[in-house]
Amino acid sequence: MGFELAAVPQRIVRATLSVYALSGSRTGYAVAVAPGVTWRGQRLHPSGPAPAVASATASSAGFAPHTWTSVDVTELVRGHRGVTLALLPLGRSEIAFSSSEATATAPRLIVEAARGHAAAPAFAGAVATRRDAAPLVAAAGDIACDPANPDFVATRGTGTDCAMRATSALVLRARPDVVLTLGDNQYDDSAYDKYRLSFAPTWGRLLPTMHPAIGNHEYATPEAAGYFRYFGRRAGAAGRGWYSLDIGRWHVVALNSECGHVGGCGPGSPQEAWLRRDLAAHPAACTLAYWHEPRFSSGQHGDAQQMATIWNDLATARADIVLSGHNHDYERFDGLGATPAATGADGGTPSYQAPAPDPAGIREFVVGTGGEQLHHFRHAPLAGEAVRSDDTYGVLLLRLRAASYSWRFAPAGGTSGTFTDAGSGTCR
Repeated sequence: MGFELAAVPQRIVRATLSVYALSGSRTGYAVAVAPGVTWRGQRLHPSGPAPAVASATASSAGFAPHTWTSVDVTELVRGHRGVTLALLPLGRSEIAFSSSEATATAPRLIVEAARGHAAAPAFAGAVATRRDAAPLVAAAGDIACDPANPDFVATRGTGTDCAMRATSALVLRARPDVVLTLGDNQYDDSAYDKYRLSFAPTWGRLLPTMHPAIGNHEYATPEAAGYFRYFGRRAGAAGRGWYSLDIGRWHVVALNSECGHVGGCGPGSPQEAWLRRDLAAHPAACTLAYWHEPRFSSGQHGDAQQMATIWNDLATARADIVLSGHNHDYERFDGLGATPAATGADGGTPSYQAPAPDPAGIREFVVGTGGEQLHHFRHAPLAGEAVRSDDTYGVLLLRLRAASYSWRFAPAGGTSGTFTDAGSGTCR
């Protein structure tokens, strides 16, 4: 399998190869660099004998069929701009793996890179993407039903509720390089056992490509313990939930909009101070940020005015896209600038602060259509709100190019609706 590493110019701190095993093995497999081997589709074409298992190779433990296996391949890929890796069984029996032509079970190389001489705080590294391809990103929030929900139906849902299997199947067909979840990943309280019963057999099939954001339902379990246990290092540091990564030429930032749990989100708060440092340390022509509660929304829960300072920081840094969920609908705002912070309504009443349209501003998407439920709008469209829909489950697909992007809202099909939305933009 071939991987392009030219987009990771920094020193590689760690590289992990994840492959999906279709058959099991008691003895495992070895990974070796295959010099002189080219990759075409699903076949390796060696120009000489196949590489032998040597002491320099990495190896796995035994594993069961239909499971993900991971091997540390740091020493094999370090120093390469592009590398072809061979998997070699350590026992007598052959092992079958999903190929690079598979859907979300294609092999993945997860790379953590250093900036200068040390890794930047909460920087998850650069995602290795398919060679010569603009990365495809799939995003949605508000995803997996509580297994106790009467509409759960063994993860299949009813067609009108609990559509997490349908939306995950849509993402599997799309074959994205990266999956971003926008919070409220597992209802109702994000308990670890519920992740195993509902999220894991649906969206969990996409886990090797997934970078989650945390939502309010995650904190229904004290300290969001189920969320951090299920996602592990993918979720950022426990107790924080914010981190960044590079996807192709884009810098991407995951943030925590549950500000009361992390020391606030206002000026000088731990997260806001980290964001400023992160944006300064990772300059990029194109920047995307994502979190759970939307800064602006005409949906059921209104907007998250507690994110005003962070939004304004991103606007000042000329970020291009912000993604959120929380409101179980789809909304697209075209070009929004910085606004003053405002005090939301008391007593739990949704607030709807007027956005500041700016053609050179941030494009915001609300994508709370991941499967749990859909909620009808209770407010007129806000200033700058170009498109909205409350009748279709689906995911947002983003193609991230070097200086531009395109988007498409893809419906999950079935009885939930056929709404779609598409367009393109350039980075600021």
